[in-house]
Amino acid sequence: MKTKKWLSLLLTAVLSGTALAACGTQGTSESAGDSSSASGEVSTPNAVVLYDFEDYATDVEPLVLLNYFGKADRNSDKAYVHGGEYSLRMVPEGCPSENSALAPTLKFPLDLQKKGVDAADVSQTTRISAQIYNAADEEVTMQTQLQFFGGDTANAQSHTLAPGWNTVLISVDAQILGLSYDIFDCKGLLFAFGLSEEAPTLYMDDIILYRTETPYTPMEITLDEYEICSFDKLYQQYVIVPYNRFENYIPEVSLNTDVAYARNGRSLRVMMLGNDGSFQTGNSSSYSYTGFSLSAGFMEEVHMEQYPEEDDEYTYNFSFWVYNAGSSQQRLFIHFYNADGDVYKSVTDIYVPAGEWEEVSIPLSELTAGTSNTSYRNSGEIYINWEINTLLEDRVMYYDEFYVTRTPKSGGDTQA
Repeated sequence: MKTKKWLSLLLTAVLSGTALAACGTQGTSESAGDSSSASGEVSTPNAVVLYDFEDYATDVEPLVLLNYFGKADRNSDKAYVHGGEYSLRMVPEGCPSENSALAPTLKFPLDLQKKGVDAADVSQTTRISAQIYNAADEEVTMQTQLQFFGGDTANAQSHTLAPGWNTVLISVDAQILGLSYDIFDCKGLLFAFGLSEEAPTLYMDDIILYRTETPYTPMEITLDEYEICSFDKLYQQYVIVPYNRFENYIPEVSLNTDVAYARNGRSLRVMMLGNDGSFQTGNSSSYSYTGFSLSAGFMEEVHMEQYPEEDDEYTYNFSFWVYNAGSSQQRLFIHFYNADGDVYKSVTDIYVPAGEWEEVSIPLSELTAGTSNTSYRNSGEIYINWEINTLLEDRVMYYDEFYVTRTPKSGGDTQA
């Protein structure tokens, strides 16, 4: 959504010549063999050193502290250096008293102009490794993600840092990421840490990116007749992009295999996080919304332009099913974007009763603003959303069977 994407991680503080304290102003790990020499130089083919912290201007100044991160500065104590003379000392404090849901996060940009390295193109990246020393007596939990345009994050992977040195390995599947994100312009690598009563001291060194020599080829999209997204094909779980404007209310999406909550095969499970009092109710003009999207890149591959609004026998519809597992009726909104990122149609009158499957069916004749460029024929992202303000409980919804359906002009049941 080019017109509405926002950075979900709050307040950025760029590192300057001294260590920063970012609180108060909102600002799979394993022991493995070395992939670098004692000087920090990489000895593996097709590997690029992103950060070794030997040069302050190129390895420390570009870093961005997010979510009240805490402190980050360069370390010269060789006991905590993996290769070369320096490493990065981190104390991911966060500010639990301000907002306990925000994980202190450190962003490492991938376009390193000062260093002469541009790793933003991850189309041939296979993995990224980092060396992290945990100086605490207990394990530390950490999550890594890649960040793309507008603050969208993907490729989330969880890691547990044992006391001492850890080799963190981050796998990258460019074909899967390419379904929903611009893999030729990745904005950064994020390290997010779990909050604790006493923030651990950690040391990071030798962040290395590994590439394959095999050229990137997009994943082949296969669809059944009239299918948009049924969630029965494994790749389809990766075409969903949660909206990240509000950190505490990012929907949790996953593939559901419980047949009780699927129309056929698998479905999409969406956990909607309830308003904890952060948003006022009663003034609809100031309501805030969150949701998820069928990604623009995927919808372009669906080729909605192949379907007419009608023919001699049928009128055609954009349809899907949704199940409300909550305790009360749920209102949904849908914004249809074209491939240029402009909204050409909004549907705001979808009400889903509790405990029931509801079919949503919108005639293709209504999905147009008058021209082929502003209609389903030039389809981009489809954004399904809801009000945060009025959602007073955590709620689960299930979505299934996104199809183009046909309604007989002579009467009778709508069919795929």
